[in-house]
Amino acid sequence: MAASTACSDHCPLLLADVAAPNRKATFRFESFWPRFPHFRETVERAWLRPVDYTCPMARLKIKMQRTSHDLKIWSKSLFSDAKIQFHLAAEIILRLDIAQEKHQLTTAEFNLRKQLKQRIVGLAAIERARKRQAARITWLRARDARTAFFQAKINARRRKNFIHSLQIDSHTAISHTDKAAAAAHDHFVNLLGTKRDRGCAINWDGIDLPSVSNAGLDNPFTEQEVWAAVIASPADKAPGPDGFSGNFFRTCWSTIKLDIMAMFDHFYSPGGGATSPP
Repeated sequence: MAASTACSDHCPLLLADVAAPNRKATFRFESFWPRFPHFRETVERAWLRPVDYTCPMARLKIKMQRTSHDLKIWSKSLFSDAKIQFHLAAEIILRLDIAQEKHQLTTAEFNLRKQLKQRIVGLAAIERARKRQAARITWLRARDARTAFFQAKINARRRKNFIHSLQIDSHTAISHTDKAAAAAHDHFVNLLGTKRDRGCAINWDGIDLPSVSNAGLDNPFTEQEVWAAVIASPADKAPGPDGFSGNFFRTCWSTIKLDIMAMFDHFYSPGGGATSPP
């Protein structure tokens, strides 16, 4: 596919694998969201809307789906054109710098230049935070490295996780269809569910493991125990496929804790079931 010739008299070509699988857009909780206005109001409005289910697990699932949907709309209204805003602000600052070489800026022009510089710093911080979270680097703060460093780590993770080819006997699978169906699926179908005799066993008596008292292991979870687990979990990583990171549970605990505790209590009284909405 030919790209634009706006910056050169040559026509660059964009090479892409059209046979690559389409990735479905998924929700990802951004670590910098809680610092922006109307975040908590958006979460509370979505979370506190009535749910026509009695099962705590079903209620929690629906509330998290609603919250992710509303947060995506809220985020899009604030950050969807962040890159465009960054480049527009940089272009206006450049033009003001050129004008400043010929004459003194007016008060309005000087204040505009100052505001745009502050805006660029904020937009750059948002982009670094996004790249840091996507790079999965938790030991380095966003302001301690450039965006290019985090982008390099993202590219390295993608290259590492991408399977270029699979060797099947004398055949090499290269296309996505061959790798998914002929190679991966057939391999695990033949592997899972098969029973093999072990040639050795573990002598548990010889290991002399320490004994641990199991008293109280079946007690209901307390709010303090659940909150301690939330605090101990990584802030920038999502423990499940829903996309909510530990930072969401920390910042919104006062809003969501009743439903979270109701789900844990359901383990000890699973008699209630889900009721369909009218």
